[in-house]
Amino acid sequence: MLHFFKKKTLQSVFTVTAPIDGILMSLSDVSDPVFAQKLIGDGFAIVPDKNANTIYAPVSGKVASLPETRQAVLIDTTDEMQVLVHVGVDTIDLLGNGFYAYTSRDKKVKQGQKLLRFSRELMKQKGLDSTVMVIFSKGENPHLLMDYGSPVSQGEVLMRERIVEK
Repeated sequence: MLHFFKKKTLQSVFTVTAPIDGILMSLSDVSDPVFAQKLIGDGFAIVPDKNANTIYAPVSGKVASLPETRQAVLIDTTDEMQVLVHVGVDTIDLLGNGFYAYTSRDKKVKQGQKLLRFSRELMKQKGLDSTVMVIFSKGENPHLLMDYGSPVSQGEVLMRERIVEK
């Protein structure tokens, strides 16, 4: 009868999209033990298609960290999660060579916005793995909507979670 006095429950949907075209893989199968053992957090990885070299924001939020080496971006979301997008294994050794950032620290980014570009040629020359890791370093990890081994397209929704706010 007096429902308008009840506290409303707000719901939002947190989605994560593929940052690049490629093949979805388990984080446990990544060649870097820090990522494979989920020491930074849980998530997933994508082996990029041979022509893919641009990383797009898998979530909307604020760039919390973008090292000078430009191989990774940490995004704080409005859903109180941190999402790390890391390009390659041992790519920090390139000291930023072959990487270009389309954003900077403290900038707001929208899901699907260009974040980084990397040189596939340089990585191949140096014998580096170009697997892209998406790590959830804070908050709960939503469930994947696709199976590992599936081809994914940049912008495709890979995770969706309904968040209830009271």
